[in-house]
Amino acid sequence: MAQGLFFKNLTESLSELLESGEPYQTNAFAKLCDSIIGIFDHLGIVLQFAKHEMNYKISSLKEATSQYKLLHEIVDEEKKSGDIVVKNSYGRNLHRLILVVAFIRKTFMYLLENEDILLKDAVYKSYGETLSNIHTYPIRTAVWAGLFSLPYRETFIKNIGETDESARIAAQEFVVKSVPVVEKISALFDDAKIPISDLRTIPKQIPA
Repeated sequence: MAQGLFFKNLTESLSELLESGEPYQTNAFAKLCDSIIGIFDHLGIVLQFAKHEMNYKISSLKEATSQYKLLHEIVDEEKKSGDIVVKNSYGRNLHRLILVVAFIRKTFMYLLENEDILLKDAVYKSYGETLSNIHTYPIRTAVWAGLFSLPYRETFIKNIGETDESARIAAQEFVVKSVPVVEKISALFDDAKIPISDLRTIPKQIPA
């Protein structure tokens, strides 16, 4: 990853989404997700499946922009049609993507709260509060086991092209400013019973 580009792209895309105002625009949220995806290259082999899955779902969301300019339009329409629970529907893909945003936000939050916490422990906590809720037991077990392969905190920061200070400032900005994004998009699904993933093993390529 180029020097300092991860957080630069992340904070810029988040600002663009917030500046576009509410309700949130589909293309601006897709851009935010695009800026997040590269971090999975630095979170161990076990989480590479999340990158592949996210790539697919971002492409789906970009496709949806021609029909739905606003995120809530996707959810509203698919609640009416019943497609919100259908695998790889726009709405279900959006649900997965906001969980990824929440996962990254929580990871940064735990790293900021305790400068001595190991990356694997921060990811363990954030995964348990977000993505694990949609994963089957075999997937969760594989992720837990794979967390021991995560790099040290210092190595991770270096790999994303940051220093301790630059990472702290940018991560703090993302953690604070992403709160309304996570809360309001998640709230779109409050009365929708989204099923968990049916994956039983971690796929090597694009998951079904």
